[in-house]
Amino acid sequence: MGELAASLGHELNQPLTAILTNAQVAKRGLQSGRFDTGQHTEFLDKIVHNTQRASQIIERIRSFIRPSASRSEPVDLNLIVREVAGLVADEARSTKVRFVFSNNTEQMLVTGDSIQLSQIVLNAFRNAIEALKHTTQREIRVSCRYSNARVILRIRDTGPGLTPEALEQAGTPFFTTKTTGLGMGISISRSIAMQHGGTLILSNADTQSGGGAIVELNLPALSEANI
Repeated sequence: MGELAASLGHELNQPLTAILTNAQVAKRGLQSGRFDTGQHTEFLDKIVHNTQRASQIIERIRSFIRPSASRSEPVDLNLIVREVAGLVADEARSTKVRFVFSNNTEQMLVTGDSIQLSQIVLNAFRNAIEALKHTTQREIRVSCRYSNARVILRIRDTGPGLTPEALEQAGTPFFTTKTTGLGMGISISRSIAMQHGGTLILSNADTQSGGGAIVELNLPALSEANI
């Protein structure tokens, strides 16, 4: 129940913040008369999109206590990565963080719930953006590949990396290195990964390659026979 309550606050914060921001911008545009019909439509579409996403998150959270309602379908992990990167694009842009994707754009298929898996990616991206706020080089490097019937998603930032304490305690409920954090993101993400037959591992990149924190999601690949 603690995970459920914290997850609602943690995961709903992003779409609700986006809804508020877009509504405020649209209101200012109406008051000043600076926006044309196309611009108003664009912001209303964003509000609709984030409202639908908030509803989907609530439904997926409910699935933790209603296993029968959980979805299990083919999911392209590469597509999820691109979609979630789009969701945090404004946040990344405002902090001058750049995404660097590998050239591999083929489908990386796993079986599971796309919304739950996107929560893992969203948490990893937001943690990386937070870690890069006070660094000179601000990149989030993302790769996704097949290996031994598994799909491995690797998200690495160019920040200071994780302290030994953070590496040891990460994933422990309510442990956080952020002043405004709830300390539930990694814990919830690991629970979702386990439900999908996978693992979520945190580590640091070696200093010779530039350092930074690494989040690696390892999931069973969807075999062609099951597609």
